[in-house]
Amino acid sequence: MNKKIISVLMMLTLTITINVNTFAAPNTNETSELEQAQSSKKALQIKVQNFNNEIDEVLNKIDINKSKMNDITQDVRKTQTKLEIVEKNAIDQEDLFEKRARAMYINSLDSYLEVLLDSTSFSDLISRVDTLGRIIEYDKNLIAKIEKQRNSIIKHKDTLNNENDKLSALKANNEIILTKLSKDIKEHKVLLSNVTKKETKLIANKNAKELAAAKIKKEQAAIKRFTMSRHLASSKSSTSKSDAIPIDVSNSTNYFIMESTAYSMDGFTSSGARTNRDPNGYSTIAVDPRVIPMGSKVHIEGYGYAIASDTGSAIKGNIIDVFFNTEAEVLNWGRRNVKIRIIND
Repeated sequence: MNKKIISVLMMLTLTITINVNTFAAPNTNETSELEQAQSSKKALQIKVQNFNNEIDEVLNKIDINKSKMNDITQDVRKTQTKLEIVEKNAIDQEDLFEKRARAMYINSLDSYLEVLLDSTSFSDLISRVDTLGRIIEYDKNLIAKIEKQRNSIIKHKDTLNNENDKLSALKANNEIILTKLSKDIKEHKVLLSNVTKKETKLIANKNAKELAAAKIKKEQAAIKRFTMSRHLASSKSSTSKSDAIPIDVSNSTNYFIMESTAYSMDGFTSSGARTNRDPNGYSTIAVDPRVIPMGSKVHIEGYGYAIASDTGSAIKGNIIDVFFNTEAEVLNWGRRNVKIRIIND
């Protein structure tokens, strides 16, 4: 009877040994795939870090561009005011010239010739010639002054057009930068997420095989001990519970808790649009485009709906900056944690 039992145990031991070798034998393809995934992840992390540094530089440039755009807007307003003053002065001068000319040439005299023919003496003629000369010189100066003012108006108009061209160029440049920025951020996030998921899966498979092999080894050792002691009735296989295998859990919610600050500087956003606060529509918020893509529509608890259309070098990580029309509203908002829902992810 004991021989039969020992024979069965030996067969079982042989089977377990084969299974152990199956689990324990390294799979060259899987090992190579894991190493490749980890190498790709490391390289991608370096790229992402370098890209983040470039983003910081771009955000600083955008801050400078926004400041220039707002400065140009102020210059345009000042230029327009000067232009209106010059135009008014030109109109006043033309009106003065017309009134004086009408009084001198139409109201009392038909022509310069009549002035000379009506002289009573040679001295009177000389006096009248001198007077007419002064009038003609005054007319020439007045006409030249009016012409100069008109040229000044044209120059102001050219300056105004140039300022508008600069403004449009800065706006277009900002839109190009932000479009590329948003696209690159999204692509890098997807790549990093995919390689991380792949690495996690490969590690989980590796851990599972190692745990299974360890369990079989323990069972094999128990059988060997039982065979040597030949006490089948009192021996029990020693097993151990395997550790939980890590699994990938995707975040299925669009809600985030983020820190919120506020600002009220009226002007241009990074995307070239004007800052806007519309409680019944979409307001302006500034975000870190690495966290919330530019152009995203969101709902903010206690604030309302908004569009991520602005950035700032100080807005980094899980922080947003909401726009208000007045400084009083900014102070009332303060700094707080808010619940955010992306509605067009």
